[in-house]
Amino acid sequence: MIYCACGYCGTGSSVVYHLLSEYDGIESGDLGDYEHVILYTPNGLFDLEDHVLRNNGWHNFDAAISAFREEMMRLNDNDFKWFGGFKARYGDAFEKNLNEYIDALTQYTLQGYWSYDMKGYKFDSVQFTKDMIRKAQGKERPNPGIVIDRSADNNIYYSFLKEDEFFEYTRRFVNNYMKMMYGDAEKINANQFLLPHNLFRIGNYFGKDLKSIIVDRDPRDLYIITKYVWPTKGIRSRFPMNVDDFCSFYKGMRETVRPYDPDLVRTMQFEDFVYKYDETVAKVEEFFGLDPKDHTRPKTHLNPAISIANTQNWRIRPEWAEEIKPIEDMLADYLYEFPYVYTPDLKDTKFL
Repeated sequence: MIYCACGYCGTGSSVVYHLLSEYDGIESGDLGDYEHVILYTPNGLFDLEDHVLRNNGWHNFDAAISAFREEMMRLNDNDFKWFGGFKARYGDAFEKNLNEYIDALTQYTLQGYWSYDMKGYKFDSVQFTKDMIRKAQGKERPNPGIVIDRSADNNIYYSFLKEDEFFEYTRRFVNNYMKMMYGDAEKINANQFLLPHNLFRIGNYFGKDLKSIIVDRDPRDLYIITKYVWPTKGIRSRFPMNVDDFCSFYKGMRETVRPYDPDLVRTMQFEDFVYKYDETVAKVEEFFGLDPKDHTRPKTHLNPAISIANTQNWRIRPEWAEEIKPIEDMLADYLYEFPYVYTPDLKDTKFL
């Protein structure tokens, strides 16, 4: 069973990961707040799925598998600390798994290239000399000396897999990835393994063996921390910094979420882990099927007395409280009803 925490970037999903790190029998790895991105990274597994099963043709698989390989090797060869770095941590294990997966997916290979491989035309003096010789031999070539400038290798990869075949090979690839990360653990605490807008894909990849909690957060705090708090910690904002644009962006982001299986996915508020700690921990245990007796290290990783500094941040400065008023109007449905007023100190806020 995989327990997955996810959120809408900055909504504090790590509270679930930190909470589960306090339980016996759940393997959290030794990577801190490491995030797994192989499924949803651009040109990752989900993009590959869409190309192979929904937009395939006689050249799309070749383009998709090449982009997928390039992205996976980027993650393998480069250690970004909070994601990637497979080679530095696990040697050749990931690359071996990747090659076996691509070999399983690929049905046909031949030499050649497609139009998308072409970057342009260029003049080549060596080719020009060869063309002049051929011309003297009566074997004239159009556009002497002009060659195609392209970036791809000399191989074209084809595959017209059925859906069940694709997911069989893909589940094997993902399972091998998890074994590389967590060994033979039966319960795994995986941070950011999925994102809210792709949770509808759970069944095809994990069946009933993955459950996820989406952590939501008051957008007033989300706006303030990304605009004013993160920069003090050396982190740039991922959202528009004009408050009206932020509201429009936030609505659009939330509307990308497709219906998912409610038995496998729940939404919980970041603030509830602070203001309703005992009640919320019980809800997490009920949803994940955890035994409260295994919670042997309570508040060692998630301490509400500390995390409270990450709430009501707009109250830190009067001008911030004024700036977020449009959010209270345009995003009223997403606001959290705080039980009491609390004003944190900026120095106590974290990256959450």
